[in-house]
Amino acid sequence: MEEDVSCVYPAPLKSLSFEATTTPLLATAGLSLFQAACIQGDVFTVSLLLDFSPSRLDNAIALTISTCRDAPLYDELLPLTLSSLGNTRNHEQIYKQLNKTDDEFIGRSLIHIAASRGSYENVQRLLSLGINSNEVDPDTRVTPLMLAASRSSPRFLEILIEKGASIQAQDQTDSYALHYAALHGKTRNVRFLIFSGANVSDINGRRETPLHLAAKYGHTKTVELLVQSGSDVNIKTAGGDTALMLAVIGGYKETVSYLVNHGSSVHIQGGLDFTALHHACKEGHADIATLLIKKGSNLEATTSGKTPLHLAATYNHCEIAKLLFVSGCDMDAHDMFGRTAVHYAAQQGNIDMIKLLVRRGANAHAEDSEGQTPLFQATIFDQIESVDALILHGAYVNVRDHYERSPLHYAAQEGNANIAGLLISRGAVIDAVAFNGDTPLLLAVGYGSTDIVELLLRQGACVNAQNAAGVSPIHLAAASRRTRTAQLLISSGANLELHSSEGDTPLHIASRQGLKEMVVLLLEKGANVNSLDSGDRSPLAVAINELRADIAELLLRHDADVNIKDGEGRTPLHAVYSNLTHVLVEERISNQLANLLLRFGSDVAAEDIRKQTPLHLASISGSGSLVQQLLSYASEPNAADKDGFTPLICALLYSRRAEPVVKTLIQGGADVTKADVYGRTALHYAAGLNGSRRVCELLIQTEKIDIEAADNEGNTALHLAALYRSTPTADLLVKKKCNVNSKNNEGQSPLHCAVAAKCVCTHGCRKCVWKYNTVELLVEDGACKVNLTDNEGNTPLHMVTASITDTSTARLLIRKGINVNAVNKQGKTVLHLVSAMKCERSRERFTKSRWTYGTAELLIRYRCSINAKDHCGNTSLHYTAQAGRDDIAQLLLDNHADILVANKCEQTPLHVAAAEGAKQVAELLASKGADLQALDSEGRSPLELAEAGGHFETVEMIEQFLWT
Repeated sequence: MEEDVSCVYPAPLKSLSFEATTTPLLATAGLSLFQAACIQGDVFTVSLLLDFSPSRLDNAIALTISTCRDAPLYDELLPLTLSSLGNTRNHEQIYKQLNKTDDEFIGRSLIHIAASRGSYENVQRLLSLGINSNEVDPDTRVTPLMLAASRSSPRFLEILIEKGASIQAQDQTDSYALHYAALHGKTRNVRFLIFSGANVSDINGRRETPLHLAAKYGHTKTVELLVQSGSDVNIKTAGGDTALMLAVIGGYKETVSYLVNHGSSVHIQGGLDFTALHHACKEGHADIATLLIKKGSNLEATTSGKTPLHLAATYNHCEIAKLLFVSGCDMDAHDMFGRTAVHYAAQQGNIDMIKLLVRRGANAHAEDSEGQTPLFQATIFDQIESVDALILHGAYVNVRDHYERSPLHYAAQEGNANIAGLLISRGAVIDAVAFNGDTPLLLAVGYGSTDIVELLLRQGACVNAQNAAGVSPIHLAAASRRTRTAQLLISSGANLELHSSEGDTPLHIASRQGLKEMVVLLLEKGANVNSLDSGDRSPLAVAINELRADIAELLLRHDADVNIKDGEGRTPLHAVYSNLTHVLVEERISNQLANLLLRFGSDVAAEDIRKQTPLHLASISGSGSLVQQLLSYASEPNAADKDGFTPLICALLYSRRAEPVVKTLIQGGADVTKADVYGRTALHYAAGLNGSRRVCELLIQTEKIDIEAADNEGNTALHLAALYRSTPTADLLVKKKCNVNSKNNEGQSPLHCAVAAKCVCTHGCRKCVWKYNTVELLVEDGACKVNLTDNEGNTPLHMVTASITDTSTARLLIRKGINVNAVNKQGKTVLHLVSAMKCERSRERFTKSRWTYGTAELLIRYRCSINAKDHCGNTSLHYTAQAGRDDIAQLLLDNHADILVANKCEQTPLHVAAAEGAKQVAELLASKGADLQALDSEGRSPLELAEAGGHFETVEMIEQFLWT
């Protein structure tokens, strides 16, 4: 704390000291006595001057004064620098003494300090030294004028303004100096600032005017001055408050009285739609409330539906409530939640208010929007005195809300045992049933209120009541760790075999949750260890599904049936593998569970309704160790399910890690030649859908498998490898001398399948690359016959239209000598098929049209017949007209396609385009000289076909050509 030196030294002496530290002795010398002492190392003089200085602030000011410019050798140097020039011990002592003062004020604005202390002399000296009067605090943006306005006299402000201080400067909250003066009730400063040009209507960042701040802190004189100077009394802050509201909140009656007598409206609603009367009722200012009511304040004005009486009741201001009664307020007014003043008094435990309201005629039975009376609110908020008072004043203890719940339901839910006891003693129905079937006991158990559970059971509550979901109290207890509650229920006769709507018994629930203590308790109390839920699952199966090994072992030791089957015919051993999705994480636990079940005699040959054994499911897991575990217990490796799938085939069909399982099964005696009901062996699936070359090698290495074996559709493994674009497996089969020209039941060779392999992409993805690689493999390494035809007469080149995403496959086939003019049994060439391809979706329109156009261009370049007719007499131009492909139509016409050629129905390409409504193609054909008046075999022109099809744009286009 700074020492007040004025108590020690007389004023003249202090002033003399400051003059000595700041004023040069001679104009020609340019040094003050203080500066000269620092240069000379005169410790005594420096100490004397500093000790006699009025304050440490004066010393700090002295340290900021440099020598004069004309001082010989010491041009514009500060005292601290001057003391460091000498090398004596005295200079060092002076430097330390000055540095201590300098450190105290470092980084601080001296003029701000002087202004905040109200030190007129210091401010005057600093300004005379050239300090900026508008210097801004870097953190708060406060100026010296703002500080002076809040602490000092007008004389202080005057000197600052004379030196250029701005009354329009704003701090970080956008407040002006006038705000500071008003906030601190400095009426004289307010008057001076207004006289100096300050605007009484200026607002800060919170939209507060100086009037708001003066009213907020009850500075009535300042308020009077601001109002007289034209300040708007009804303007709102950002929070919606007027000056009147702020004065009311603070309880400043004199200020309130002045404002309401000078234009402040008592009816304005601010934040939350509060009026001034609401604030008075909330804060408990009865005298102010009286004043506002006399001025005509609306007793029923609402905020969130609340009237002033609601607020008085909430905050237990009985005197104000009486005042409101006398003034004629509505005692039963409802807010937006439908609650009355009695609701809020009950909620807050305001007993005196409850009694007052009820005695004055307020309805103690009023219902809110959820059908709840004040008794509900008192119960929910654990206000036992409110409950007692309401019941004494006639509140009905068995009243129901819109959910058919009674107050006792909520007491049980909230764990309010004392209130529950009071309600029961006053006649509350113990087993009242809500809409969802919940009783108070169910809620007490569900929310863990053991004391209330005991109370309700002592009073005879139904221990086996079930709600709409079939859940009883013992079900809820079983789902928690509250064994004491469960013991209470069981000792009161809880039925352990009750099933919920999902068929769960309490033992199912505890087993699923892994609550070992609860499971032990239920088993000791006689729960059926083999009871079944709605899916015919036993507690053991449920525990296995959740990987609860400790629970499973506990159930088995209590005689759980290890081979009991669920609704899908699966045993607990099936369940070990059925949900195995994360092998690396769950393999250890599954191994542990399987060992446990097998140790207790689980049947490894048990079949579910699809005739799958546990080994089938284990094979899908991709875990060789799980498969080996079952094989070591003599599980049959060649068991077939309804589809004829063996564990080996299941692994190839469904597992993401088939290789370790395949190895284990082959070592365990799996028959690699066994086919399913579709005639497919493991090699078919390995080569095709699985696409694993290493698995194919494993199967072929057994030397038992026939690589030429065909399935029921005549497909060999090579057909499927080609169809699924599996180049590595196709390469292996080709190298193993698999017949590359064998045909399936549709007459298709592996090359047909490879070319026809579909891809859903529209841009040429890596699958398209695999497709090309497979085709290349077959025609290069496999020496496949490229001109083989299927049962429909299609060559592999015809198959490119099944999925065109690039032209490379067609180019490869053409390079290998395929006949581009080969026709199928319908007489169609590849160009017919390509021209007929439509592109419907917007994304495909660009990409597919690009690929099909490129393929058509490629075929024409290799002399595919443009005007060839199929068996119906249609040319490629007919088909492109039907498909609406104006790009390919233009390509065909550019390469001399016959525009007038007619098919067997005497229809030209223009007829077809008109009938299909392909306006762009029809317009192109018409512009190229198509016969607009040609008639087909039924005597119809293109115009008539367009009209018959309702293609009005095409009709209009043809008519324009006819007119011109």
